[in-house]
Amino acid sequence: DLKGEMNAFGNFGKMKLIPSVQNVFSKNPDFTVVADAKNLDVAQVMLDPSMKSNLNLNLKLRGKGFEPKTMTLAAISKMEQASYTTYLVDHLNLNLVYQKGNATGIFVGSGNFGSVYLKPAINNLFGKSPVYTAELKTEKFNLAKLMQNDSLSSDLNLEAQINGVGFDMKRMAFNATVFAAPSSFMGIKINQLASN
Repeated sequence: DLKGEMNAFGNFGKMKLIPSVQNVFSKNPDFTVVADAKNLDVAQVMLDPSMKSNLNLNLKLRGKGFEPKTMTLAAISKMEQASYTTYLVDHLNLNLVYQKGNATGIFVGSGNFGSVYLKPAINNLFGKSPVYTAELKTEKFNLAKLMQNDSLSSDLNLEAQINGVGFDMKRMAFNATVFAAPSSFMGIKINQLASN
């Protein structure tokens, strides 16, 4: 078994990393990673002032094996009251579960870019016909802030549901339903939009 712990602090903030691997020489070793950062400034770490940041995050990973077709993985990540260059984050939460080619997740975030909720799922990723779904909701979502491109100024308030089977363009089946409440994109006002 292997286990370590790293603690660091300085003008870059504070970081803690605890990795662990059990049954190292088995076909499917068990592993965990716990990471914490408080007031982490990537600019100081990378010696690049353009990466000015103040990151407060927590990450927990637990898994078994490293072969994508047989491995399992669970990840939980939380970021609160953080900034990176021009991005301001109130909170970003990620939950992901992966098991032998099947995956589900939830991503929730809000900040100066608006708010977003994304719930994707995929089954049979390595098979001939993977099945996937995604649910997306946004409020006051501003692509200009997210992409750092003022020409993409937007205020998107929408809900979308995506369902599909396969990725081969010749055989895939795909359906998307989108509903937009009053929104705007690049100066174009959208009072309401429904599409299927």
